[in-house]
Amino acid sequence: MPGFAWSAMVARAQDDPMQGLSDEYEQLERDGLKENFIRRLSYTMLQEYLPPGTRFTSGYRSPEKQLDLILRMARARGIATPDKASIGDESSWRPALMALRSNGVIIAAPTTTPHGTDEAVFDLSGADLNAIQAGLRRAEKAGMVEFTRIIFEARNNAVHVEVKSISPKALNVLGRRRGSAQRSTPSTSGADSPSQSEDDQRRSMLQQLQNLHDREPDPTKQSDYDRSRKNLLDPIADAESIKAIDAEIREHQREVQQLAKEGRKKAAVDKVSEALRDDRYEDAEREAAEFAKKFPGKESQRMLTRIKTYRLVNEAMAVMTGSDTPGCGECERAGELIDEALALYPNHDGAQLIKQDIDACLAQCQSRFQLVLVLSVFGFVLASSVIGAYFWFRSGTPLAVRPPKHAHTWVLEGIEGACRGQVFPLNKSEMIIGSHGPPDGTADIVICDAQRKISRRHCSIMQNGKQFYLMDESTNGTKINDRELTKGVLAEFRNGDHIALADEATLVLRPQ
Repeated sequence: MPGFAWSAMVARAQDDPMQGLSDEYEQLERDGLKENFIRRLSYTMLQEYLPPGTRFTSGYRSPEKQLDLILRMARARGIATPDKASIGDESSWRPALMALRSNGVIIAAPTTTPHGTDEAVFDLSGADLNAIQAGLRRAEKAGMVEFTRIIFEARNNAVHVEVKSISPKALNVLGRRRGSAQRSTPSTSGADSPSQSEDDQRRSMLQQLQNLHDREPDPTKQSDYDRSRKNLLDPIADAESIKAIDAEIREHQREVQQLAKEGRKKAAVDKVSEALRDDRYEDAEREAAEFAKKFPGKESQRMLTRIKTYRLVNEAMAVMTGSDTPGCGECERAGELIDEALALYPNHDGAQLIKQDIDACLAQCQSRFQLVLVLSVFGFVLASSVIGAYFWFRSGTPLAVRPPKHAHTWVLEGIEGACRGQVFPLNKSEMIIGSHGPPDGTADIVICDAQRKISRRHCSIMQNGKQFYLMDESTNGTKINDRELTKGVLAEFRNGDHIALADEATLVLRPQ
């Protein structure tokens, strides 16, 4: 990994084995979060629901690092280990692995560790494990993520997490709709669709963490958000920002110490913070209002304003995402909520983004109203003519009435290669394209090519109304309109865009 001072870590480990392990895996935490967008997005979205003090303790580990961890854990527990061990020689590490497991340690073999993949697999520790697990379940219940597995590793003092999918709701929360909201008309040409770069995604996550930090009353939880912001920054290019965050963390630590001396104030802070983690925004606002009365000041008023703004923004988002195509009534209601939020907090990034979508929706409603008015006048004139013609000729046949046209659904149509001639309805908010469907695989759209270049789980599609995002997860690549996608990075695509899977199959998005 770039910048990873392995020799320095080893030197510290020789002086203090446990501190060396702690330093080493804190470095792996930072690198793992920076190098993998899926893990980064998952952890950012989960952090709101996790108890104060929760740390991302283990993300990506190569098989070599996993073997090294096994040997170090064994030595720390007095288990005999060989002088030399290699992944290829299973007999050199298998006895130590089995001895650890017999002592109740949950740990994977270096040849099968899920930490050695690009998937969203990581461990969480640092806080009460039951509270961490409860927070993960709250996030799942809120519709933010879906988990493949959550393993309670008591002997390891960690909760092992495997994320199956991230919902479109989570993308909206992160301001993923920025690109689409700023375009007045969708492109219907074959040109490349704009998509957020990794820098844009990083900025969105930094903004989300800042918003969460600003509304949070608990200084311990604020420190958690600060550390996550720090992990997303570049040590060289963002050196000044990192220095400022370090100073802020130290200030929060002083606030924690001061708060510990004020029992009533700490209890009030805990009530607000707990309500926020439970998504009980009205309760959080009520507790914040009580806090501001008991402990008046600029900071308590600022906290109340930000929590109320957050509640209004979430209510507006719920109204707009309650259906694939919100009606004019929903857009008007969401607009009232957002106007109230912006009156409280004019520079709130999330509120401004949602307002752009609401304004676009209301503009369409106004256009439809004008169209209906014109058609009504035209219909009246036409009806008058028909009635006059009836009485003039005293004969005629009833007019055929075209049935109302229902909202169309979207499909992917195979136009080249292994899927040519096939049509796949996009009938779920998230769908996986790959070469293996159930029971052996997870693909919803199964496409097999003779060269076996299409991966078992090749790419995933996320749909939010008329907005579509594609994420490459393959070995041999995915393209949109001949543009190669970066693995693990979401890209928007539109009506008429071509999707190429490993250059073996091509599909086009179109309405049915």
